[in-house]
Amino acid sequence: MSRVWIVNDMPTCIPGTKTLWHYLNECIDGSEFHMYPYDILAERIESELISSRPKLIIRNASYVRAFDTNIPTIAILQDVLWGQLRKMQLELCLRPNVYTVFNS
Repeated sequence: MSRVWIVNDMPTCIPGTKTLWHYLNECIDGSEFHMYPYDILAERIESELISSRPKLIIRNASYVRAFDTNIPTIAILQDVLWGQLRKMQLELCLRPNVYTVFNS
């Protein structure tokens, strides 16, 4: 079992470059990248948590709802959104087990 899960959709980047998500996965020893499209991301993570539980989740704070878990979570907020997506961001960021990092 990995101690840290890095959770996001498929990180895209210019060929030959890396994103923040790639660097996090490379720099945190023993981390696992859990990548799924946004429309199934939360359900897949919750399903995986049944058989394996990390000590920490690092996740994107946008486009996907909060996971139903009490595992400490670092949410990286890269895009400030509006409407329902903004409401979903706020619901995630205000959870007691979530620490929010703003990245622009």
